[in-house]
Amino acid sequence: MSLDRQSCGRLLLALEELVSAEETAFGASDFTTVGVIQQRTAPIVDYLARHAPAVADREFRARLDRVVHRRAERLGWLSGQITNAREELKVMQVSQQRVARVAPAYTSSFSPVAPRLSAIG
Repeated sequence: MSLDRQSCGRLLLALEELVSAEETAFGASDFTTVGVIQQRTAPIVDYLARHAPAVADREFRARLDRVVHRRAERLGWLSGQITNAREELKVMQVSQQRVARVAPAYTSSFSPVAPRLSAIG
């Protein structure tokens, strides 16, 4: 049991550091780094999910709760950003459809004259 507590404590410290790095990457909109960090955190989270329930230390639990809360907030923020991007995409698609419908009215059936280059010298 003591080994699990020590291992969980060390892994929680590593997870806290990775979560801080992840927050920095999110702040810089460096989503490639966010993905790399999340891949690194996955085995730690898996281990803690299996072994942390056996750790009865109050401080450990409080730290773990803070990490979970920080990540949940960030995922909520990211979800909001995705929703905003989808809405903006819809607006752009509607605009493109409108332009496509009215564009024929602004084109002519004869072939345009090729522009000529001129140099003033």
